[in-house]
Amino acid sequence: MAAPAAPARGNEIRLTGAGNSYAGFSKVGTMVLRHLKREFPERDMWMDYHEAGTRFRDGMIALGNGKADVVFANTPHLVDMAYRGVGIFDAPVPLRGIGGYPSDDWINFVVDPALGVKSFADIKAKQVGLKISTGKLDGDNVHPFLIMELLKRHGITLEEFKSWGGEILGVGIGGARNAYLSGESNAVFYESGYDARWDEQIKKRPMQFISIDPAVAKQMEAEYGWPSNEVRANYYPGQPDAFLALDFGTWAIAVREDLDDEVAYQIARIFIEGLDQQLPPPGVKPGMEKVSGGFGGLAVEFVPSEMIKLPVPLHPGAIRYYREKGLLPATTE
Repeated sequence: MAAPAAPARGNEIRLTGAGNSYAGFSKVGTMVLRHLKREFPERDMWMDYHEAGTRFRDGMIALGNGKADVVFANTPHLVDMAYRGVGIFDAPVPLRGIGGYPSDDWINFVVDPALGVKSFADIKAKQVGLKISTGKLDGDNVHPFLIMELLKRHGITLEEFKSWGGEILGVGIGGARNAYLSGESNAVFYESGYDARWDEQIKKRPMQFISIDPAVAKQMEAEYGWPSNEVRANYYPGQPDAFLALDFGTWAIAVREDLDDEVAYQIARIFIEGLDQQLPPPGVKPGMEKVSGGFGGLAVEFVPSEMIKLPVPLHPGAIRYYREKGLLPATTE
């Protein structure tokens, strides 16, 4: 008996992820598709499987090549980078925004205090051979790109870095901090800065936090849409000074530019109305408490009028819903 014909592409709604943990992705993804199925019962709903902390680039590109209709991305900065076609993207991805689920997170850059450096300037002056454990060197993970950009913009070329014995170790999401603890690396560049496990890991092997120069932070935001986050003093043990880190907070929903207006309208409705409010994760540090939903970081209050402010244009279907709810003025384009 012949296999049944595959459904027409227009009868499917496909959702993918970009750079997020699978637990958060699957929770929001199943919520979105469950509600969409009620609105569009004739359509098949698909959600992909991917390893946590992967598909930073490929998840976004899936919107452009027709393999996905909706992406849940970590972070809005990645969505902006894709929309601009810069950084890890060779060309702009035709996409539009829906909104973002807020959270506080950042990328830590730490080195072994025994190296005697406390800044990028120290690293350059002392020509320290850093072994930096970070995300996979596969062209898909955004972390290696970001750390190499930071080195370059602080006056350290990749050639210089390597000549001092420096190396970027692409060990991936599960291995970056473990490599530091085992002695395989003497520096780490990775997100989940909010994670309380840093405290325990600092006790096992002390860490010196390296701050980004404010001028470099402005360059990264202007050229790549990637802002920074100031981490207050004493957030971590043995960290007496505040430092500036690349931001990694908030998870965003984006869709294909040519997605049906009615589908985008319903996704916007689900985004605003369908999310169960989350309690802050256990062990939130003093001064960082917030009150509701967040994924992949410290919880931040979900304020709809704020969370529809993305760095990329909103989809017309989403704009229609937000206007109806009074979240956007009638003249907003």
